[in-house]
Amino acid sequence: MYFRTAVLILASWLFAGCAALLPVMVGSGGTAAYYYHNEKSQEVCRVPMEKAYAVAVRTMTSLGLEITEIEEGRHRHIIYANDPTADSRQVIIDLEGMGGGEYVKATFRATDHQFLPDRAYSQMVMKEFIDGLNEGHGKVKRPLPLITGRR
Repeated sequence: MYFRTAVLILASWLFAGCAALLPVMVGSGGTAAYYYHNEKSQEVCRVPMEKAYAVAVRTMTSLGLEITEIEEGRHRHIIYANDPTADSRQVIIDLEGMGGGEYVKATFRATDHQFLPDRAYSQMVMKEFIDGLNEGHGKVKRPLPLITGRR
């Protein structure tokens, strides 16, 4: 009985043309999940969690983002925010303590339409966060920009 049902379903897919699309749908779903997982910006900073948390909240508010939820754990804080200027943009800053509390791994993820990653916006939030961490330490020395192109 079950074998007949399975054969009928497969036959209907073959005659409808959906059987050829099944591997494509499964493969593209895996690719989309991989793309989403990797489209984030990360930085490891040598600061205490309390300072990183305060700077993350200040970064969100200075960018005009509305904080919707904050999850606090012993060694991890996750801050969720929405962009009021873009209806569907959500920003997440995930702070994870490392190295006995001396380091913080900060992960920045911005999404459009709840699932499409926005890497440029994630990097912008990360840059603002790092600039906020460096405010109290004076001017940070950075390497000279690399000059490329013809002369």
